[in-house]
Amino acid sequence: MKTNFALIALAFATTPLLIMSGTDWFWAKLSETYPFLTTFFLPSVPIGIFLPLFFCVLAYFLRHRYQIWRGFWQHSLTAFGAALLLSTILKGITNRVYRYPFQDLSVADFSGDFRFGYLTGDSIWTSLTEGYPSGHTITAAAMCLAWLPHLDRPYQRWTAVLYPIYIGIGMSFTEHWLSDVITSAFLAIALVRFLQHRNSAR
Repeated sequence: MKTNFALIALAFATTPLLIMSGTDWFWAKLSETYPFLTTFFLPSVPIGIFLPLFFCVLAYFLRHRYQIWRGFWQHSLTAFGAALLLSTILKGITNRVYRYPFQDLSVADFSGDFRFGYLTGDSIWTSLTEGYPSGHTITAAAMCLAWLPHLDRPYQRWTAVLYPIYIGIGMSFTEHWLSDVITSAFLAIALVRFLQHRNSAR
């Protein structure tokens, strides 16, 4: 549990560091200066939404046919659901100002603009779906960590690892700040560690 607390502390500590150092703004401006980065990573937006749902449904229907899928679907669904719930709650509280693909970022650094409170964003929908942390990244990373114990072949494990890396980098160049993504990665590790500890204690 101490490791989990350290991961959570690290997750939230990186945000002010990246904001105050100007790293968040610098990273965002890269996507404006080099729009091909946004174009290349833009598929991460729909992939990050639909691929987790697809795998959960696929694993459910294949759980009786193939042994690998038996624990797959439960762990996938649990990791996805817990990660999505956590990110939604945090978004509703932090209400960080969002950025959009191909957005003109102008000259004013707004990477540190948070509207703390509950559902204080532009609307209830945007408060719960946009902002800090990255829901795409935290669900992708959580599902990857949930999959790894069930994957034996190297290509399977590499594919599972590359998936959240692509999603995370993609989010940082399209819809999120870099700190959103890094925070999400640390939170996903802590979350899956907690879920695995809970399962082993049963």
